[in-house]
Amino acid sequence: MTDHRSSTASGQDGQLSPLSRGAVIPPNFPPGIHEGIERVPLVTNDYEAPIPVDSESTHSRPASMMSARPKDCSIGLSSSFYLYKGFCDGAKEVIRGGAGIKKVKKPGFSGAHVVAQCESCYHETDFNQMQADVNYAEEANYQLNKIGYRVRFLQKSHIATKRADEALYGCVFCVQSQRTLEECDATVFFSQKKLFEHLARHPRPLPQVPGVTVVEEAEIPFNLRSNYDLHFRAPPKPSPLADKQLELSQLPHATATQTVKRMYGMRLLYDQTPAFELANGARLSGVAFPAKYNGEWIMAWHEGNYGSAPVDVVKLEPPPRAEIKMDTTSNISAVARWKFAPKSKDGGDWLKFDQGERITNISWAWQDHWCWSGTNAKGTWGIFPQTHIDTNTIRETTDRSSISSSERKRSEGFFGRLTSRKSSQRPSSVAEVMVSSGPRPSVF
Repeated sequence: MTDHRSSTASGQDGQLSPLSRGAVIPPNFPPGIHEGIERVPLVTNDYEAPIPVDSESTHSRPASMMSARPKDCSIGLSSSFYLYKGFCDGAKEVIRGGAGIKKVKKPGFSGAHVVAQCESCYHETDFNQMQADVNYAEEANYQLNKIGYRVRFLQKSHIATKRADEALYGCVFCVQSQRTLEECDATVFFSQKKLFEHLARHPRPLPQVPGVTVVEEAEIPFNLRSNYDLHFRAPPKPSPLADKQLELSQLPHATATQTVKRMYGMRLLYDQTPAFELANGARLSGVAFPAKYNGEWIMAWHEGNYGSAPVDVVKLEPPPRAEIKMDTTSNISAVARWKFAPKSKDGGDWLKFDQGERITNISWAWQDHWCWSGTNAKGTWGIFPQTHIDTNTIRETTDRSSISSSERKRSEGFFGRLTSRKSSQRPSSVAEVMVSSGPRPSVF
């Protein structure tokens, strides 16, 4: 990092004067946020002008961090799959070659009907379909999303449920490899349709899963006809995020803190924007806070789709420590345009503040970074999404009783250009990409 000297910069060199007061470290300042405390320099040069060679710009992401971070697609204990306690014991029994079901007669409006219910949970399958599969009947071959399958595969993939009208599935291939295809892929699926949409994106060859027979050829071999689990007839579908990895790495991730489903009375936006059904622990990428939702809803990617979710059902994931910077000598302050109140139990060094509250000691690793740090009205330090700041209220103050009008204009002009630069020079956000390319894809 360039050494920013403490001597006063002149108006000609385009630098705002440094603050003369000493550093005041808040009591909750965490360890590991850089070594030492530095002042965040403010560069007031016009963006059209060349960047001075003897000063490192803090507006854009440093060149050393321009490459996308390695994706963390691992399936850990905090993933939905493990929060839902993994595959049902009945599914494991079927994989081992057992029946795993019991015949249950259920009443209905048109008379009683028979279902094949899991021995360990309330997951149900049509009994006639199950019997046809067990008897190797040709009519027990089905197809969904260009993937051939037999009912036995659904038995082997189900997750325990407490409701007969609720189907829960997991991907046996992701679980076998202990990683998803994308960071924001689901590990629990609420329908057979969603599971097969996911399977259609799996690269080939698929990992071998004991007890699961997969055919990846155009034709099913004679010895496996009517005796397989899955038949992939088409090549894998490309990931919608394949060309967005660098962009997504510069935006926040979030994790669902509760299950959100239509059957549980999920909320929807007034403008009919597609909303996600989310399993507890589900991850979202490319999180954005559209201004029209006043910080109460996010837009993000999940399982290859772009949709919305209420802020209070997710928790933001903080950036890496190397991308968090605190400057206790910063004289930059601004007013919050939205309330930001993450739950304490969700962890992280998040700063809580109300709408209209002034945030002081604002600093950043670089200005375009989505996460800034600062101190709220209670003197507590923390990090927050810079989207929650009203950029028109950003100002720099000094210990002097007044600031010259020319210096004020220079500061205001700089921050005014901050907003215009983001829209004119910064690569389009994920949300902007979706709008420019047509209607957003449906989540359902």
